[in-house]
Amino acid sequence: EKYELYYQASQEVLVDFDGTLCEFAYPALGEPRRGAKTFMEWLMRKGLRPVVWSSRISGTYISADTEKRRIVNQLRQWLKKHEIPYYAIDAGMTVAWRLARARLGPTHASASMRFIDGKLHAGRRYKMRNFESGATRDSDEDKLDFEGFLSPDVLWRFAQYMHAHRTQADGKLRASDNWQKGIPQDAYMKSAWRHFMEWWVLHRRPYIHTEERRDALCALLFNVMGYLHEENQ
Repeated sequence: EKYELYYQASQEVLVDFDGTLCEFAYPALGEPRRGAKTFMEWLMRKGLRPVVWSSRISGTYISADTEKRRIVNQLRQWLKKHEIPYYAIDAGMTVAWRLARARLGPTHASASMRFIDGKLHAGRRYKMRNFESGATRDSDEDKLDFEGFLSPDVLWRFAQYMHAHRTQADGKLRASDNWQKGIPQDAYMKSAWRHFMEWWVLHRRPYIHTEERRDALCALLFNVMGYLHEENQ
């Protein structure tokens, strides 16, 4: 089976929905194509960002934002039902537009790739790393660098804040991942604004103890994380 993909320096891989992830049955949603789930899982393990694209929600065909959101939700539910992982759903930018953007500069180089009979055939080659021990690995230049992107000090302080706020109003201890059960984004937005205002006030009063500022920042971080968590569902 052939999968037409477009890979950019941003590590986004566009994957068409109809006829690629699902059997073509437009306007209905078909059954998953053989190997679709395995392929998307493989992309995620490689550190790539599979973006589901479909002319169902392309601006060329659909202009009303409410209709776009309805179709995007349909695709999200279909992907969730069949446990097919993905990075995002493209809600308006066409493949042609993305490729045009990719050609604007050297930092946005693009390449064409095909997934044929379980093997990836790419027009882009990667460098190899050779270690003194003789071990070899492919280059990590284009891979997600969690160790560099994240601060262990910040994560440690955030975990302390979260643990300190696990006790509910009824005195029971809530599970650490309780928030992942689902909280409306509106609730996160309102709470984030309250904590942002708290942070802003404390920022202008440097003489106030730093622990209050840190708590306000952790609270804001929680709401941002929760909002993004719901966005990715």
